[in-house]
Amino acid sequence: MADDLLSIVVPVYNVRNYVDECLSSILSQTYRNLEIIIVLDAPTDGSDEICRRYAERDKRVKLIVFEENKGLFRARASGFEAASGRYVGSVDADDYIDRDMYQNLMDCRADFDLVISRWKREEENETKEAFDLLAPGPYRTKEDMDFIAEHLIDISVPGGGEHIQSGIAPFVWNKLYKTDLARKIYRGIKGNVAVSEDLVFTSQYILACSSILITEICGYHYRIRKASGSHASNIDRSTADARDVYKNLEPVFMAHPRREALMPQLQRKVARLLNRAPSKMGFCAQARNQTIVFPFLNLLEGRRVALYGAGLIGQSYWLQIRKFEMCEIDIWVDEDWEYYRREGRNVHPVESLLTGGWEYVVIASFHRDTAGKAKERLRALGIEDGRVLWKDPFIF
Repeated sequence: MADDLLSIVVPVYNVRNYVDECLSSILSQTYRNLEIIIVLDAPTDGSDEICRRYAERDKRVKLIVFEENKGLFRARASGFEAASGRYVGSVDADDYIDRDMYQNLMDCRADFDLVISRWKREEENETKEAFDLLAPGPYRTKEDMDFIAEHLIDISVPGGGEHIQSGIAPFVWNKLYKTDLARKIYRGIKGNVAVSEDLVFTSQYILACSSILITEICGYHYRIRKASGSHASNIDRSTADARDVYKNLEPVFMAHPRREALMPQLQRKVARLLNRAPSKMGFCAQARNQTIVFPFLNLLEGRRVALYGAGLIGQSYWLQIRKFEMCEIDIWVDEDWEYYRREGRNVHPVESLLTGGWEYVVIASFHRDTAGKAKERLRALGIEDGRVLWKDPFIF
């Protein structure tokens, strides 16, 4: 087990300017017992010539050659199918990894079904460390895995800078999988998923796991390229993406014991994919998404506020206040603060309001009755009604 064979799958299509650095970073790994499976998805820019040279120089490199382009999903699935190792990972051919990344992942794998790492987002002018908001550590018990199911799908604003729904990022490349289980999941996916192949695969794989380890290892360098498959806009893809995700995940989620927690996540994700379609298709601003808007845009400018409520409304308010600097959030509270803290949000007990330096409490709720109960709770703490604000959220 100490030196289990590790297979690394690298799908390649028209990445001539990046593939050399990618393959060099894999072959220089300190974990030496590797099998590198390069899937040549009929590239037309000479990427295949570079890959063939690596295969000639190192016997650990194996090639799978497609005569015609089949897309990332088919390429990656074919690589996983051919993997000989007990464990398997994947690296996108326009990215690269630190030389000790897989050594670190293999060292802590124990018998976990899945090991998850952090990653570095590399844009043209900056690099940022990125990670899932769920707390690092082992998830083994039934309670742990129920929590994972409740936070399966991560939803972030475009660019991934802020999270709307805490979950596990669906990327295939920042994870270490058990090959037999991964292969089984790929075999069960219907059709050729054009865009969100990672979400369709990773969601099903996680639900099939008995144990997961979320680590603070950060050795993957994810390049953001406007021309890459995951960032390019395409009219046909905009709606097909949502269709493929729902078609594959809906029956799996409905058959799962935690379907009541899973289906709302899927519906929110698919709705968000559809809501992004007008923008990707170049529609005018008036034709785009409805948005929940913070209702105290001018009243609280320059003020210090406490935000009461960490549900979807509270999270929307928090994102907007931070992004547009409408006012300053002194503290964020909720009755279920421990739940949201575990999601990775900096939420505190309601009683913490007694020690804050805020001027007003803003209640984040859709419903007047819920807001009324929150006001009663605040009165019980001795907080005056005049310092408590609530309005129906503006929806555009």
